Amino acid sequence: MMADYARAEKTAYRTILSLNIIDLPIQPIDILRRCKNTAIHTYDEVMAKAGMTDRYLFKMEHMKNQDAVTLRHVFENGTIGYELFYDSHANPSRRQFTLAHELGHILLHHHMENEEEEKEANHFASFLLMPRPALELFAGDVRDTSEILELTTTVFSVSASAAQIALKDMPPCRNEYYPLIQHQFDHYVTPSIGA
Repeated sequence: MMADYARAEKTAYRTILSLNIIDLPIQPIDILRRCKNTAIHTYDEVMAKAGMTDRYLFKMEHMKNQDAVTLRHVFENGTIGYELFYDSHANPSRRQFTLAHELGHILLHHHMENEEEEKEANHFASFLLMPRPALELFAGDVRDTSEILELTTTVFSVSASAAQIALKDMPPCRNEYYPLIQHQFDHYVTPSIGA
């Protein structure tokens, strides 16, 4: 199975539109909390229940040194549920991307079994956190690469490496969601009357 990047992108955009997200940076933890059949736990909560105090050891031994882990459960009645565990102390911009990645697994109904699903989840995270129509609005006429990079990391609350990857996609491919997403965020660049 090949990664379906168009599906991942469209799912990210449909998420933004269906939840009427108009503020940046987009908060994947808020979206995750709205997901049905999804339980969310911080590593601290799990450690407290287990009587553990060494976060580094816990993360290494129990979470494969990952900033987040999602478990997929199939229940007897056939319903699917997810359990997300994440490190609330991870670097904030990295945590944003990691949580968006895990959200991608959930919304794309991944089994979390192969590399193609990992690629799709990364693509979803990039397009959710940095919707290209909004990124294009912010980049505008700015031609200084370092200025655009700094603006992107600040406005979208992502790491420099995530921003660089997104900026390579510019100008974005335009799909049916493009004008809707751009309209969703155009208040950031449209001056208000009387201002």
